[in-house]
Amino acid sequence: MKAEWGSRARRAALGVAAALAVASPTAAAPESGASVTARGSTVAFDVQPQDLGGALTAFADQAGLRLMFASDVVARFESRGLQGRFTREEALDLLLSDARLSWRFTSGSTVTISRFAPGDIVPMAAEGVIELDEIAVEGTGLQNAWGPVDGYVATRSATGSKTDTPLIETPRSISVIARDELADRGATTLQEALAYTPGVASFASGRSLVLDEFLLRGFDTAAGNLGQLRDGLKLQANVYDGAQEPYGLERVEVLKGAASILYGQLGPGGVVNSISKRPTFTPQGEINVTGGSFENKQVSADVSGPIGSSGEWAYRLTGLVRDGDTWMDYVPDDKRYIAPAITWRPTDRTSLTVLAHYQEVRTRFKAPMDADGTVFRAPGVGRVPRDMFIGDPDFDKYKINSGAIGYLFEHDFNGTVKFSSKTRYFESKADWNYLTFLGFKTTAPGDPQILRGISERTEHSKTFTSDNNFQVRFDTGPISHTAVVGVDYSRLTYDTHRFQRGVVDSLEFDDPDYGNSGVKVDYSRDNGFKRQIGQVGVYAQDQIKIADRFVILAGGRQDWAKTETSYYRLGRQPDQKDDAFSAQLGFVYLAPHGFAPYVSYSESFSPTVAANFLEPSTKPTTGEQYEAGLRWQSPDEKTLITAAAYTIDQKNAVSFAAPTNDDDSGFRQTGLVRSRGVELEAKTKLGDWEIVAAYAYTDARVRKDEDPLLVGERVALVPYNQASIWAAYDFTSLGAPWLKLGGGLRYVGRTNLTEDYISDANGAPIRKRYREVPDYLMVDAVARLDLGGMTPSLKGFHAQINAKNLLDKKTYSCTSAVQGCNYGQPRTIFATLSYKW
Repeated sequence: MKAEWGSRARRAALGVAAALAVASPTAAAPESGASVTARGSTVAFDVQPQDLGGALTAFADQAGLRLMFASDVVARFESRGLQGRFTREEALDLLLSDARLSWRFTSGSTVTISRFAPGDIVPMAAEGVIELDEIAVEGTGLQNAWGPVDGYVATRSATGSKTDTPLIETPRSISVIARDELADRGATTLQEALAYTPGVASFASGRSLVLDEFLLRGFDTAAGNLGQLRDGLKLQANVYDGAQEPYGLERVEVLKGAASILYGQLGPGGVVNSISKRPTFTPQGEINVTGGSFENKQVSADVSGPIGSSGEWAYRLTGLVRDGDTWMDYVPDDKRYIAPAITWRPTDRTSLTVLAHYQEVRTRFKAPMDADGTVFRAPGVGRVPRDMFIGDPDFDKYKINSGAIGYLFEHDFNGTVKFSSKTRYFESKADWNYLTFLGFKTTAPGDPQILRGISERTEHSKTFTSDNNFQVRFDTGPISHTAVVGVDYSRLTYDTHRFQRGVVDSLEFDDPDYGNSGVKVDYSRDNGFKRQIGQVGVYAQDQIKIADRFVILAGGRQDWAKTETSYYRLGRQPDQKDDAFSAQLGFVYLAPHGFAPYVSYSESFSPTVAANFLEPSTKPTTGEQYEAGLRWQSPDEKTLITAAAYTIDQKNAVSFAAPTNDDDSGFRQTGLVRSRGVELEAKTKLGDWEIVAAYAYTDARVRKDEDPLLVGERVALVPYNQASIWAAYDFTSLGAPWLKLGGGLRYVGRTNLTEDYISDANGAPIRKRYREVPDYLMVDAVARLDLGGMTPSLKGFHAQINAKNLLDKKTYSCTSAVQGCNYGQPRTIFATLSYKW
């Protein structure tokens, strides 16, 4: 029998061997040096499509085997994965068939893998396999760009390339926050999920109940058509479409810097890509009951597994119900969330997953206030208490219902060409009333009052997005290529009615009287609008690997965008059409000993909507990023360290000035914003320790503006320095494997207050007064008990306590000195009892 055995012949031979093993164990007894395990028994495998080395690692985990092979044997090969029940022999044959590799049991549970050589006679169980310098592979957990991560250290991501790519081969800075880390830190908002990520300015204020807001490398993700994705597609049409629920996520990934080559209209700071939990073919589940500060009560559950016995179908159902209050008076934190998902894999080459989620949020919005009265003491007033509600419980509300449904489809034609398609429809509706902060007044000494305005809004958003591409893998001599060519489309509709005039009584500062605010809304003037943004993009990218040492990532994209806007008060605006070409080029050197220096250049593009209501003659905002970095990955892939330095220029930036008339939005477009910085990040599994450490220096400031007093000003909310460390210790080595303790420190440096000027005798600003929001150090902690490890009768039960801001540090986040400051979250403690299987 020749080396070019067909996969059909090999399967037939294995089938006969398996049948003999089952029918006659004596006849199937292994020869000396072969496996002594029950080779006819089957195992349920769930090996995802990925590179062959990763697939073999996953196989080793699930089969309980030790694999031996030379590293170059599996290099450059891809695996289509494996799902269903097979003997380990059948599974090996299927995994190795495309790569034309042979295998044999060499002792006990050890398998040696080698190449077929032309002319060789290499039966499956033959002796005399080619001698190799072997390496051992013992699985550490299934990992691909979208699935679970064992611990904190992710090694693969698709956010930076739209392909399943090792992070060490990606010439961009990407941070991955895995499910285990989210669970250990007890993250309940996306802001908390990103709190230990370098380059992200994230603030856990009362606004995080309503929206997800953060800045990446100094640029707001809410600008530039939102820098927030779900499963690689744009999710929302507006920042007020509701916050994402972290419990529904498998991981959160942050791609730093300009990325329009991949996702079209974006700001230059980067994107946050949330990866949904997906069905598994291995049964698993958990039920959690949580309670804690501010009478918070929550029940959550996550169950997944196969449907039927065919091995083709799997499901997942994730849900959460929360009822509670917050540290702010009269502000509830009530949520309902459910996320069903189903996967169909009729063959090992085809997969279809349908993902959906729906959530209801009931809370209230605490309006931002002046820096004087919160961050600083206001003359005759002092500071508004952190927990004081300045609205009216009978008027204020934030009720939002939102949901999405979509699919992820993949078909691998022949191991070389793969087609991927994903589409989603998202919709949200919100009723949002709140009383705004206008300032203080004093009618008598020691009797300060809060002046309030009115905002009544209804919000309705719809988003349809679709991305379709072909991925082609091929070799040209010693050079391997992974090329992606695709087209994506999105249409975002945002419809808002806004009434912001009326009458409302002031509120007594020391003795507030709620329910008698005399709120009367003037409905004669609607300052709302309806806006539709459509985008079509065509992109092409090639990942080139040369001699397994050099990686080049190059790509380009052409975008066409159309914006349609109708103001309810001013009427329909002329359509705005924009187009742009975006490029990306990066280089990685895979040096010996796990080091990987890289450099890259990337661009961003985003239409800017109507600087003037009547003449939308704006130019697209564009960005350019230059980045250089160095990664180090340990041989066991349990440590990943990244250092990056970058500079970003945002051109045609928008700033705000006082409106000249009722038809003037106040926005101006003449600016240049530059951000420069350095970021360090380390994630490791070191013995019984799991550690995350980060540092970021960010200098983001205005370089050009119509207002000369803004030139040189730092961007608000962006600290020069941020540093953090989170460490968790498993007490297994000390004889207490049921105990895990952890804690974290987060330092956030001082941030700038904008638009705060000293004026001359005529009231004209003559220079800026430099004031800063103070820095702070936060302490978080966790304790986890495996109750089943302590008492066998409680197998599956776990208890966990999370403390956030343990020292109750008072913190602030401010976008401006006037009506722009919020208090941060005080000490919060939650306890959770879980049952897992």
